[in-house]
Amino acid sequence: MARFRPTGAGDAVEVKWWSHRERWDDVGDFGPMVLPLAQALTYLAEDLMGCFWH
Repeated sequence: MARFRPTGAGDAVEVKWWSHRERWDDVGDFGPMVLPLAQALTYLAEDLMGCFWH
């Protein structure tokens, strides 16, 4: 499960995932991931970290 939160800067979105802590959390350990919407959709579809498609 993923959430794209608009940043207010063009079409950039912050990518979040529903964590084991039962809340929306940053992807990875280095703070928020901000991508243009098209790249965020590709990132979600590829799911390289295995956190979106269970």
